[in-house]
Amino acid sequence: MFLKKRSLAILLYIALSVSLFAGLSSGHEVSADAGPDLFFSEYVEGSENNKAVEIFNASADPVELDDYEVRIYSNGQTSFRKVSLSSYTLLAGQTYVLAHKEAHLDGFTPNQVHTFLSHNGNDAVVLYKGEVAIDRIGRVGEDPGDGGWGHGDVRTTDQTLIRKSQVTRGDNRTEDPFDATEEWISVGKDNFEYLGSHPHEPTIEVAFMAGSKGSFNEAGPAGSQPLLENQSTVTPTLVPDEAYLAVSWDKDFHRMQASQTIEAIYRDRTNPGLFFSKYVEGSGNNKALEIYNPTDQTIDLNGYKIEIYYDGETDAGDTITLPHYSLERRDVFVITHDKAEVDLKEYDSNIEFSDRTKLKFNGNDLVVLVDPDGKVIDMIGKKGEGAGEKTTSSFTAEMIVGWYSGKVQTGNRTLVRKPWVTEGLDTRNLAVFDPSLQWEVHPQDTFDVLGSHVCYPTRTLSFDCGGGEPIPSIEKNYGTPIDEPAAPKRTGYEFLGWDQEFPEAMPTANLTLTANWRGLPYTMDFDSAGGTEVAPITLGAGTLVQPPDDPVRTGHRFLGWEPALPETMPVDGGSYTALWEVNHYTITFDSQGGSPVAPIIQAYGSPIDPPADPVREGYDFLGWEPGLPDRMPDGDLTVKALWGLQVLVDGGEDKVPATGEGSMNLLALVFMGLALGLALVIARRSRVGRA
Repeated sequence: MFLKKRSLAILLYIALSVSLFAGLSSGHEVSADAGPDLFFSEYVEGSENNKAVEIFNASADPVELDDYEVRIYSNGQTSFRKVSLSSYTLLAGQTYVLAHKEAHLDGFTPNQVHTFLSHNGNDAVVLYKGEVAIDRIGRVGEDPGDGGWGHGDVRTTDQTLIRKSQVTRGDNRTEDPFDATEEWISVGKDNFEYLGSHPHEPTIEVAFMAGSKGSFNEAGPAGSQPLLENQSTVTPTLVPDEAYLAVSWDKDFHRMQASQTIEAIYRDRTNPGLFFSKYVEGSGNNKALEIYNPTDQTIDLNGYKIEIYYDGETDAGDTITLPHYSLERRDVFVITHDKAEVDLKEYDSNIEFSDRTKLKFNGNDLVVLVDPDGKVIDMIGKKGEGAGEKTTSSFTAEMIVGWYSGKVQTGNRTLVRKPWVTEGLDTRNLAVFDPSLQWEVHPQDTFDVLGSHVCYPTRTLSFDCGGGEPIPSIEKNYGTPIDEPAAPKRTGYEFLGWDQEFPEAMPTANLTLTANWRGLPYTMDFDSAGGTEVAPITLGAGTLVQPPDDPVRTGHRFLGWEPALPETMPVDGGSYTALWEVNHYTITFDSQGGSPVAPIIQAYGSPIDPPADPVREGYDFLGWEPGLPDRMPDGDLTVKALWGLQVLVDGGEDKVPATGEGSMNLLALVFMGLALGLALVIARRSRVGRA
């Protein structure tokens, strides 16, 4: 084991030594915290040698660039070529522009030029400080293809990208997935006007208006968007009212040059007919179209045609004549390319006809559905756009993305028609074709969405089980027969039925049925814990509980129940125990002229420790009246001292009670006795004198 570890260490040492002296290296280190000092603030991947990157000092201090370098990883490789930055002090809040030696930047002079800065859109570009990655554009080890990383016009191929102003630090996760749309905005190809400074605040305000026939989905982008000049907008998600179809916008929303308002265009719903419900523009020959029948009748596809207009041509390059096929109501027909992958062909409707090989459209090609009378009933794309190019926008031939808005595009994607679309779209008289308006996007080569389609007049029957086990909603076209699901279950309750009669078929409008329940009887038991008895309560589960009268306990205050009483009868009722707080009382001592005695404050029933006897000059303490109890009574108590008067009787000392009313009566008797004795003595002496 030791020899194996030693051999491995030697091999690692040799590999490291080779990498240090080789012109190309495949090693890179990613720091857990790249720090906020420098990051890429602008990226130029333009025509010919128009390549540049801008580095921004986001810190509060100058940064010396001697230890920094830019590495370029070509075509998914992990080896790189590098450009070491010049000896330069980059001040706080300033930028440093590195460009290709032969770049033409409309008069802008970069800080440094080098022929190695010759990246394409599929090459990862990483900023390093020593051997620590600081920031990246792209993903090391991945070749995203000619279109680069990103979506729509925010991608690393043939674009000038500007870092969003809210980004304050680099992204050093060089091997993680990269999406340019998360932190960058595009201002078009060969746009150099933003080089040399950062950040850039929006100068254009574009407001989308839904109008009175629809509304914006809150989950989508805002209706009002601040933009940089030449930046494309992302259209908000529009949901039309039930009587209308959203079809377009009154102005183009790409490459905005000035602030403006863009309004939604609607069309009244007419009699629904066949339309494209799925669109697959996958890799290689993975091409497919799904046609949906939203009507109540079976339609024979014989005589329907699919026309394909290549590269913006105004005449159809291929026409596919559909065969005899009875397309049932609310059903779909799927046609795939003859050489599509097996995973895609399994969704094909398997009707033999020779025109399958003509299904070879790309994202920039217009696809049209025509009825037997020659009427256009649906279109994906816009006729005449993109002539002579591979796309229909300002993108160049290397980027086959087609018509787009945000992440929704006709190139290299699977599209699904939104449920509110009930008929096809003729785009010939529209100002702009926005695929995000009527289509939902899925990644390239997504096939499992094929084979069925949900479309209004689909209705939803929902179930509010009111605390019982949930029942899945039913989504079907209205008028479709439906079976009532099994009754829901709820512990402690009996299901009584739904608040409305269960329909035999899907209703004409969405409907929610609410369960009616009756609670089974349960009992709440009470333990008074030494207090007066509380009778149990028996009620049905969920019934409102009327709290019982509070129990009573001598010397205590009732605090409540443990656990707390519920508002309604719980399942299984439960047991509840009274909570008590013992009362405290005071014994007050009236010393009747003696020394003061402090009161005693104690809890009810607690043992009483008698206080020291009070003292009174000329008196002896005889006790308390009433007598002091052994334990604290149920209430406050005042006791008075009893005193005995110290008197001399026959030369000795005797005690006479001398406190309160009793002491006064005894004293009077003593004086009366003395007076009577004195009277007797005087009378005797008088008799003796007379004798």
